Amino acid sequence: MTELDAINQMLAAIGEAPVNSVGTGLSESRLAQLQLERTSREVQSVGWYFNTESYKLSLNNKSECQLPRNTLKVDTQDTNFVQRGGVLYNRRSQTTKFTSAQTVTLVLGLEWLNLPETAKRYIVIKAGRKFQADFIGSPTLNQFHAQDEAQALYDLKQEELEAGNYNLFNNPEVAADLHRSPSKEAGMAHLWVTPMTN
Repeated sequence: MTELDAINQMLAAIGEAPVNSVGTGLSESRLAQLQLERTSREVQSVGWYFNTESYKLSLNNKSECQLPRNTLKVDTQDTNFVQRGGVLYNRRSQTTKFTSAQTVTLVLGLEWLNLPETAKRYIVIKAGRKFQADFIGSPTLNQFHAQDEAQALYDLKQEELEAGNYNLFNNPEVAADLHRSPSKEAGMAHLWVTPMTN
């Protein structure tokens, strides 16, 4: 699914015809694109298997650990380390200066092209529901989209479990003992899913 495909799917949700290119200003297609971008960032900020990576941050000439521009969230073994102004910040020492490279887990914001199809589907349905609510505000349509959104989220969580080698037959307490990054352990609740029913 291309970004234009996603935008046209959102336009269809409000009864608009598809477009060949995204417009400018306050055109429906441009507003749909902005909603898609906001929703994509919101969803990716959770931290999934496809956008969570371990990074060794080297020191720059200011003795700072510069973060990638698309960093959404930082996770380190030391909870005093946080993201601030595009660099790593030590809350305990109240400084951005370090004496050595730091290894951290980063949640990165990926371009639409680099997202897996399950993530794209969930994002476009979620964005489409919000877009429809802003333009039409139909409770009936909102309920219909909410059902599709719940199924798409379930599919994405299932894929997350499979990619992370989590055992669905284990309970959360047992799974929490498995080796994983601190961000995954802290956010384990978002992985446990209930199968959808028709």
